[in-house]
Parts: sequence; structure tokens; C-alpha cells
Amino acid sequence: MTKPLTLLLLLHLLLWFGLAQPIWAATVTAQVDTHKVQQGDSLILTITVNERAFGKEPNFDELKEQFRIINKVNSSSVRMINGRMESSISWRLTLAPKVNGYVVIPPIKYGNSQTKPITIQVAKRSASNKPTSKDLVFIEATVDKKSVYVQEQVILTLRLYKRTQLIDASWTPPQISDAVSEPLTESRTYQSVVGNYTYQVTENTFAIFPQKSGELLIPKSHLIATIGTGRRGGFFDPFGSAGKQISRSTKALSVEVKSIPDGYPKTHWLPSSAVAMADQWSPENPEFKVGEAVTRTIILQAKGLTATALPSIPAPSSNKFKVYPDKADTKSTVDADGIVSQRVESYAFIPTEAGTITLPEIQISWWDVTRDKLQMATLPAKTITVEPSASAQKTDQAVTAPPSISAPPSTVPPSVSNTQVTAPNSMWQWIAMGSLILWLITLPIIFIALKRKPNKEPPQETQVKAPRISLKEAKAALKSACQGSDPRQVRDALINWGTAIYPSKNCYSIGDVKNNVTSEKCRAAIKELEIVLYKSGEAPGNQHWDSTLLWEAAEEEEAEVDAGKANPALAPLYPSSS
Repeated sequence: MTKPLTLLLLLHLLLWFGLAQPIWAATVTAQVDTHKVQQGDSLILTITVNERAFGKEPNFDELKEQFRIINKVNSSSVRMINGRMESSISWRLTLAPKVNGYVVIPPIKYGNSQTKPITIQVAKRSASNKPTSKDLVFIEATVDKKSVYVQEQVILTLRLYKRTQLIDASWTPPQISDAVSEPLTESRTYQSVVGNYTYQVTENTFAIFPQKSGELLIPKSHLIATIGTGRRGGFFDPFGSAGKQISRSTKALSVEVKSIPDGYPKTHWLPSSAVAMADQWSPENPEFKVGEAVTRTIILQAKGLTATALPSIPAPSSNKFKVYPDKADTKSTVDADGIVSQRVESYAFIPTEAGTITLPEIQISWWDVTRDKLQMATLPAKTITVEPSASAQKTDQAVTAPPSISAPPSTVPPSVSNTQVTAPNSMWQWIAMGSLILWLITLPIIFIALKRKPNKEPPQETQVKAPRISLKEAKAALKSACQGSDPRQVRDALINWGTAIYPSKNCYSIGDVKNNVTSEKCRAAIKELEIVLYKSGEAPGNQHWDSTLLWEAAEEEEAEVDAGKANPALAPLYPSSS
């Protein structure tokens, strides 16, 4: 091998390792099981590192200034994802705040990485809300508000305090009349100091929405259990309580429910602590042309309301454009203050004539339960300029229904959500590009150097096929294409996906992909795509096609393939479901 060739290979390796080093650096994350605790209660902090620690541990010393570390355990996991091994280790710390008010969990350092700070609110227990029982077991129920408006959120918290083992415990939440109840989170377990005793607490929270004005009665909740035998958690049983069946009950609670204020407009009633509205266009900063569809997405978000309580957002109407609404998408999540709901409405906007168009202002009335006043969520009016169509036909008959609108990204208005969305790191793309270029340069030189013999004609040019893309990349491209609902883009992405999921089979067309897949659902979805492609050749742009079924079928096909690789003997008997 010649000296230049050796230097070229060495340069290739140095570039690869030099660029790859940043992405091999460990990332460390932190999360807590709650952002609100009461005085004397504990919380769980989990630190996760995406590598094997090999004896290393984050520095937890800075926690000791504001927290007492009650317990610390660690666990590790290793899993295979798309043929690649991924490992992680987690440290689970039980923390007890030393002070009341707002305290901050500082950044936890691990190597060259560190976590983000986390703010915790520690509420001081009031005299009326402070447990004083000395029993081995007791339960309590509390609400965060004593007076609300109709349909306003009330958070009900049920707590079980115990310092002994319980067997066959049965405790159900109270049945509340004239109200809708939604569980907020799974049970949370922590420690709490009551008097001179340390209790293990199991906490459940519920969002209650009264449906009529008047007095809301929350009846007693009952616990029936048997005290376990032996010694547990420092409990010694000198009085023979072990094996004894016990019954405990919470106090009944009452909440005043006020009717809708007289000054509220005759529109949809929205009692909330925060409401915001935002919109976005796809593509971003679009150029409006006659007959060409642009998607507008409007996001309405409210705190303390269920998704079904959010009103629909009216689409604009005019003889200067056509609007084709898509089905609204709603969802609810949970944060430290209860339920946060979101309604996303999208529609295709198609101008029918050139000139200036003004989209009217959109207003949603809501009642601010924090300030006890009427508020407005507003989208200001927008003026757009529409250019003539490049097409010869500009008549109204040429404007037809567009393909299905892609599902909008889960963007939330900044006034309601504090979550920041950052763009993914593109370092790996530069690594892959640099590595590919160097490899393509090196490969022909290696081939010529190995095959070249003296006094013979040089070998014929060898064709080097481009490397296949990974299944992960192919799946992401297929998902993106299906969201866009462009049949031609879906066809190209589907062929790449078929090549990635069945690397040993030929996939040069969607017909090859259809022959290679195993599920009838996937074959039927691909057949439908073939029909759409055929019809779109006759009348381009006139096909209304829902690509959701194809994406779902591809996911199921991939799940079946993964299940077959994991256990081919059981695959026919126990097919996986997505």
C-alpha cells in the first residue's frame, strides 16, 4: 500500500474520531416526581446518565445545602434499539427540603455535563391542614379551593399515612355527585414527618369539575385494611396489633360553587387560570398564490380545563378564498397546577383571486379565576398578498379540495407553557457527510491499489453503490411524508423504508414493497397509494387522500418484523400489536 494511501486512511480515521467525540459525551438529565410539597414531606429526584458509569457518580454535595438526602439507590439498564446497544444508569434520591418557600435543586454535574436546575415549592402546613394523629395508620382528604365557579377545577388530594405494613388494603375515592372527576397522576409515595413520627405516605390527586352552582359535597372516603405481622419501618408491635383489621375514614368536605358572572358574554364559558392562542403556517412564511393551498394551524390552550371544555375556533370565510378544515386535535396533560388542555385546529387556505386579503381577528372570551375578571385571548387580524397563479387555469373550478392536512406539531403558546423546544443537534449529519466523502474518495484508491498489477491494463471502472439509509432515518422520512400527504413523496419514502426494513430483498418500486410486506393491512394501504398515484397522473393535485392508514400499517409491519427477529418461533402464534 502506498504512502499517500496510508496518509489518506489516517486522515479519515482522525477526522472520524475527532468529529465523533462530542456526540459520545454522556448526557445527564434530572426529573422530580412533584414540583410542590408540603412542609415535612419528601420528594423523589431521579438523575439519569446515558452511559455505563463504571463506578462514577454525580456530585450530590450541592444538594445538602437546601435538602436532606434520606435515601439514595441506583439502577442500570441495557437495551438494543435497531441493532445498537444503549445503556443508562439512574440515581434515585429521596429528598426532604430544609426550608419553606421556593427552593432550587442546583445543576448536578457528571463529567463535562450537568442537569438543568429545578424549582420546588415547599408550602407551609396551616394549622387546619396539619396532621396530628399518632395512629399507626390514618387517612386525610384536602381540597385546594373552598370557593370556585361552576366548571372550575378543584384539586382533591387523598393521602394514606402509615408506619406499619398493611395487607389487603381497600380504599376507593369518593363518589361526587354533580361533578366530573379526573385522576391527575399515578400514586406518589414519599415520607412525611408528623409530630415525632415518620410516616410513609401514598398520595393520589384528582381534578374535580363541579357542573352546577350551589354547594358541592365531597363525601367521606373509607379505608379497610389489615395490619401486617412482624417489624417494618421501625414499627414494633408490643400491643398485638398485627393481624387486626382496621377501618379509617376521611372527613366530608364542602366547596362553594358560584354561577357564571352576570357580566360574562353569551359565549362559551371558560373558567381558567391562563388561556392563550397562537397560530402558525405551513410552510413557514409562505408565498400565497391563487389556487395553491397553504395550511394554517391555530392552537388554543387553557389551564384547569378538560379538552372537551375548549370551544371550536371559527374558520374565516370570504369569496376571495376557500377553506377546507381538518378534524380538530385535542389533548390534555398534567402539570404542577392540574390539567392543561389544548385544542389544535388546522385548515387548508386556498386563495381564489389575486390581491390583498385580510383575515379577521379571532377572539376567545374566558374568565380569569385568579384575578376574578373577564379576559380575551386574541389572534390579531392578518393581511396577506396573493400573487397570480403560474398555472394557465385560474378559474374557481380549478380550486378543489386539497389532500388531508398533516397533523400539526405540538406547539403551545408561550404564555401557558414554559417548555422550550430546541432544534435537534445536526452534528451527526456533518459527521456522516464528512465520513461518506472521505470513504468514497478512499474506496476507489484502495480498490485500485489492491487490484493493480504491473504491465497490465488498468481495471475497468467499478460502480460503488450509495450506502443504505438506516431504518430509523427511513421511518422518520416516511412519517414526515405521510404527514404531508403528497403521494409522490410518500412513494419515494416508502421505497426507502422497504429497503431498510427488508435489506435482503429487492425494493425498487412500491410494488416490490407490497410483495415483501407480510400484513394484509399494509398491502391494502400500499394498493390504495398505487391507485392515488395513478389517478393523480390523470388530474394532478385533485386527489384527496388520507395517508394515516399507510403510516399505521407501516408501524404495525415494523412491529411484526421486530417481534419475528426477537423470537421467530413464537412470532406466528403471538403477533405483536402496535
